[in-house]
Amino acid sequence: DYVEARHFFEQAANNGNIPAKRMLGYIYMNGLGTAEDRGKAAEWFEKAALRKDKESGKMLAVCLKYGGNYLTKDEAKARKLADEFGFGYDTI
Repeated sequence: DYVEARHFFEQAANNGNIPAKRMLGYIYMNGLGTAEDRGKAAEWFEKAALRKDKESGKMLAVCLKYGGNYLTKDEAKARKLADEFGFGYDTI
């Protein structure tokens, strides 16, 4: 049940759990148990990326590269994240 999972991950994320923050990003990015919201996805990925979570940095770059509902495309920031986290911009 994605709604229950989201609740669990929100509790863990609010207690500082980095993987939970990343999972909330995936939940909102894909609309699992909630409406798809790239803006909220980016917020959660950014919270984890600020803690040096490489996968979240990459997923934040994906969100910014393509934009989507509730999120404005920002390719310059996506490229900066690619450099910062050490993955190729063209791989996302």
